[in-house]
Order: sequence, then C-alpha cells, then structure tokens
Amino acid sequence: MSSPALLLQKLLAGAAGAGASDIHLRANQQPFVRIDGHLSRVNGVALTQADIDAILAATAQGRSAPAGATEWEYSFDASDGRRFRGHAFRENGRWAVALRLIPATVPGFTELRLPVAVKQLVEKAPGLTLITGPTGSGKTTTAFSMLQHICTAQSIHLITIEDPVEFHVNAANSCVAQREVGRDTPTYEAGLKGAMREDPDLLFIGEIRDRPSLEVALHASETGHGVIATIHTQTAVHTIQRLVAMMPAEEQPATRERLADCMRGIISQRLLPRKKGRGRVLASEVCMNNHSVREVVRDPARLRGMVQLLERGGDRLMHSLDQDLTNLVREGVVEPELAIGNATSPTDLRRNLTLAGLVAA
Repeated sequence: MSSPALLLQKLLAGAAGAGASDIHLRANQQPFVRIDGHLSRVNGVALTQADIDAILAATAQGRSAPAGATEWEYSFDASDGRRFRGHAFRENGRWAVALRLIPATVPGFTELRLPVAVKQLVEKAPGLTLITGPTGSGKTTTAFSMLQHICTAQSIHLITIEDPVEFHVNAANSCVAQREVGRDTPTYEAGLKGAMREDPDLLFIGEIRDRPSLEVALHASETGHGVIATIHTQTAVHTIQRLVAMMPAEEQPATRERLADCMRGIISQRLLPRKKGRGRVLASEVCMNNHSVREVVRDPARLRGMVQLLERGGDRLMHSLDQDLTNLVREGVVEPELAIGNATSPTDLRRNLTLAGLVAA
C-alpha cells in the first residue's frame, strides 16, 4: 500500500473511531478533527501538498473538479465501508480538503430526538417542508430519517436531487432515484425540472440555494407534490425572510402568498454538546402551517410575531427554539450557559431559567 493510501486509511479509521464528524486537511499543517463540535489537532507530522493532492485523488475516485471550479463536492466509500462527503477547495493557490463522516445507517426519529411534528410532516401529502439550520446542524440526517421512514412505511416514488448524494435510501417497496448534481444532472434546476416529468410522489432537494431552485420547489408543491428541502437559515422567521429575498422586489408579495399556501412546516435545528458526556443533542424549533401562521407569512410587518405564535399558539406540535432549549436544560442534557448562548433571545431565556431555579440569580 502506498504511503498516501496508508495515511488516508489511518486518518479515516482514526477519526471514525474517535467519533469525529469532520476532518480538515491543509498543506503544511497537521490534520484537524471535530469531535462533539470541538476542533482538535491530530498529533503527527504536517501534511505536504503532495499528500493533499494524493488524498484528493484517492477520495474523488477518478472524478475531477469541474472546469475552472475553485471548490467542489463529492461523496465516496472508504475501503472499510465507511461513507464520507468530500469538499475540495482552493486556498493560497492550492487544494485543501474537508471530509465529513456519514453514518452507515440512517438514524431513526427517537435516536435523533426529532420533534413529534416530523411524523405528521413526513406523511404523503402535497406541500413544502423545510429543514433549516447552520452548517453541521444535521439537516441532511433529519431529512433522510424522514425519507427512509416514509419509503419504508409506504410505497412511493421518491426522487432526490443532491450535491453530493450522502445517505442511501434502502426501501424495497418504494421506487427511489437519487441523482447527484454534476454526475447525473448538470444543475439543481435541470434535475428538478426533469423530476417533474418523472411521476414523483415526493421530491427531496438537497438545498434551496437560489431563485431557480426555489421556483421549482414552489411549483412542485403547488401542483400536488410533496417536497422536502433544506436551507441554511437559523429560525422559521429567518427562513421566510430569506426565501422571499431570493425573489425580485416586485415578486416578493406573490412569493409570500405562495409560501403561505403551499408550506407544510419548518423544522429549524442545531446540534449542541451534551452536558458531561459524549455526543451532541438536537435543539429544534417547529413551525406548522395553520391559519394564524399563514396570515403572518403573508404580512411582513407581522412576521416577527411568529415566535409568539409558536410559543402561545396552542398547537402542541409547535415550539420555539428557546422553549426547546429550556426543556434541554430542565432535563439536564445541556449546560444552561450553552443554551443561553444559542438562544434567539438570550436575555429572556436567562430570566426564564433563573425564575425556574435552573441558573443562579
């Protein structure tokens, strides 16, 4: 076995054994790994640019960057069966690599601590379901837990458009097509337009990134298809604001109307380190579309009031991020100061935790 291949094997096996989620490789630096949200340097010699180039060639498995690209993504299966997502990018005029470990199996709802609303949102029904959160918050894992569940429970035709394909959906009673941007379709837009002609029951969009992908997601939802998609936003309010902002100013009122009519729900999430233990725990916010939510989505002046709807709307499926953080502190799962640091309203959360006797006055 060549030295770069042996180095790669040791890196991947060591990171997986330590429970790392990500590996960061730069020329003239030792590797870094992220474990339970914390970044640590790996002891050993610094990697050379030749090492990086060899690792990139081995993990890309014959694929190369699109012409003129300065960054690109791919997925690969290591020799021991572990699956990774790779992201190659240019820095200081040379290639660097970030690798993310993909679990071998799709975790279930209970294992992920998903909110009870997912059981309703995953039902075969038309409309748009959005899973949001920052990078590394487990959006794709949540999405595929939902997809695996419905494909196992029912017989459906699922089409995914991803960049790259990460999890594989395994369900014998469903027809599943997972298409990768750059490999199976040139762009998200082209893949989504093609999917509309392929009789899907459910579409999964790896990420709504721009106006074209949003347009197709809205059109699919409006024409009787179920759509699950991810987007990089922090909360339900931020999600609506960003989607509307993708459209030209003259189309934004109509976009609010379309979202109000076709949206089924929004799950916003982030992963926090567990208190005095290994692993991370999911903190979530859930917005289910009902009459009150639709009226708020339609009126930008009332959008800020959505948080109050989530907290006081009387819908047992809905809750704000700060409500879930309070529960995590009460259950002893998350440190109070960590919860406060991740809150939408840190001052209010600190006051509520103080009144509940969960933090010192």
